[in-house]
Amino acid sequence: MRLATTIEGDLSRIIADQVAGIQDGLAAAVHGVARNAQAKLRRQVEQAGLGGGLAKAWQLEHYPRGKRTLRPASLVYSKSEVLHAAFAEGAAILPRNGRFLVIPLEPAVRAGFAYTDRNRKGGPVPGGQKRRLSRLDDAAEALGADVVSATPSAKGAQPKRGEGKRRPQFVLFPTKSRAGALLAVLKRPGERRGTPWFLLLPSSRNARLLDLGTVQAEAAQELRAAVQPILEG
Repeated sequence: MRLATTIEGDLSRIIADQVAGIQDGLAAAVHGVARNAQAKLRRQVEQAGLGGGLAKAWQLEHYPRGKRTLRPASLVYSKSEVLHAAFAEGAAILPRNGRFLVIPLEPAVRAGFAYTDRNRKGGPVPGGQKRRLSRLDDAAEALGADVVSATPSAKGAQPKRGEGKRRPQFVLFPTKSRAGALLAVLKRPGERRGTPWFLLLPSSRNARLLDLGTVQAEAAQELRAAVQPILEG
């Protein structure tokens, strides 16, 4: 007995359409899970009272751009890694004088004031490791800047009154997003508006405010649930 079948239409086109459907489904699943993870991370930052600017620092990219693939990928990443890591690790940075926790923002990170290979006494950090900087004075000294308060009542502001009027200044402003916190804004001579360089938190220890691990674990579960019906269908 001989059995035969005939397929009407372009078989290669039919298969290509099926593959394209799977590719689109996988991309939608991956991108959707990534967007959800980004939203959760941003919501954590906002609920912790760390401000909308730090929340927006969580960015999202999809790969490959403009092409279909059976291996789509999305990347949720931080544009403020030092700051996000500080809040995620908890109790990782200690202020020298026990009054303020000083955390470098992006301009300070780019200028090299986020990490150092020297200990607090000036010697090398053991094992070639690096420690986080937690001194606004270090940056002020390196830049030849004074540290002044924007308002006389700002707690913790310790003005350094220099003789010249053309020196840069770190001006300490109270933040609206977190009670008792200060924002150190670098103003160079001739600038009307300065650039925020450091966030100063009134705490001897930094509480863990972000839970990145939970978001990652939930994303993995969501991705499995979203992908399975696509592959089985």
